[in-house]
Amino acid sequence: MNLFNDTFLSSANQYPNNIALVTTEHGQVLKFTYQKLLRISTLWSQYLNRLNPTKAPIAIYGRKKWQMYGAILASLQSKAAYVPLNNKQAVAKNMAILQQILCSVLLVAEGANPCDLLVMNDDKLTVIYLGQDNPQWLHTLRNSMLHDVIWVDDIDQSIELFTIDRQ
Repeated sequence: MNLFNDTFLSSANQYPNNIALVTTEHGQVLKFTYQKLLRISTLWSQYLNRLNPTKAPIAIYGRKKWQMYGAILASLQSKAAYVPLNNKQAVAKNMAILQQILCSVLLVAEGANPCDLLVMNDDKLTVIYLGQDNPQWLHTLRNSMLHDVIWVDDIDQSIELFTIDRQ
């Protein structure tokens, strides 16, 4: 069974304008239709396919934000396994998981800071920050020589997808 095709994609095709996800972030309720989540996950999965042609597991780091759900869908759509890393867990535990899964891509949700984790990691990773804000750690890591750091706003055509319907 392909979880993405059999469930999410089927619902997105049948009910594109239905609400698929409701979250509360920064005190505001955010609603995403199936169509909007599909557009986001499709864009991100195309990018993941280029960065992860071997379909190695993709690590997803952060809190329960809408970006985490989009990242999970994008991973499934790109036919790669995803491994959620809890940013509230000890850094050593998350590091052990990263070493076991042999990933090359780390997706980071808004509000999460992976610096402590990345300092311990000697393997080169492509870190993609999925947030809409512009945290200081993003610039610090961009100047590092070990990891490639990409901000989702750098991905072509992504800006229009982040005009979130706020209600």
